[in-house]
Amino acid sequence: MRDYLYIWNDPKNNFILASGIEFKDLAKAVPHKSLWLLAHEFDQGDISWPSRFMHVSKPVERKLVKDDIYRYGDFSWMDSAYEQKVNISDLEIAKLAYFKQCSQPYGVIECPSIGNQFLVFAHDDGWFLKMYYTSFEKMNSVLTKMKISDTIIKMIENGQKAVYSDRVGIENVERTLDVDLVMSKMHKKRTKKVILP
Repeated sequence: MRDYLYIWNDPKNNFILASGIEFKDLAKAVPHKSLWLLAHEFDQGDISWPSRFMHVSKPVERKLVKDDIYRYGDFSWMDSAYEQKVNISDLEIAKLAYFKQCSQPYGVIECPSIGNQFLVFAHDDGWFLKMYYTSFEKMNSVLTKMKISDTIIKMIENGQKAVYSDRVGIENVERTLDVDLVMSKMHKKRTKKVILP
């Protein structure tokens, strides 16, 4: 994780929005047997036809974690309950293609053929993360594994608050999709110089 965290939860639409969480953090915390990459620039997995999505086994995932995910720009993926590549129905392909394009699910988050618990969209790894979950209990477990404090998790659970946390402390901030705006405000606030008379 980066040296700060901006995070909020949308329980109505089942997602968290965050800045400060990188793919390598999620790869360790999300329970899975393999991954499916939807938008990426990784070239060492197994392409699935006709979807053209990439299946990444655990051994290959080690290479993915070491790759420079930041350079991908957009990066979307999902966990899988299965070690092996599975056949995805045409309807599931269409829904996942929609997610890849629009960074929000078309209908439900779960893809039964894959057995996922999450759908993840990130931009500039660590800067912008929108992570859809099937239940907040599962999301809570992931956040806990990443060592995000119980205080922060409780603050965001009901969706009323957004939280910014760094070495200076934890505070409530604006809940917005505009991560750039929040980061700019917090940077100014944290670096504000005191002018003595």
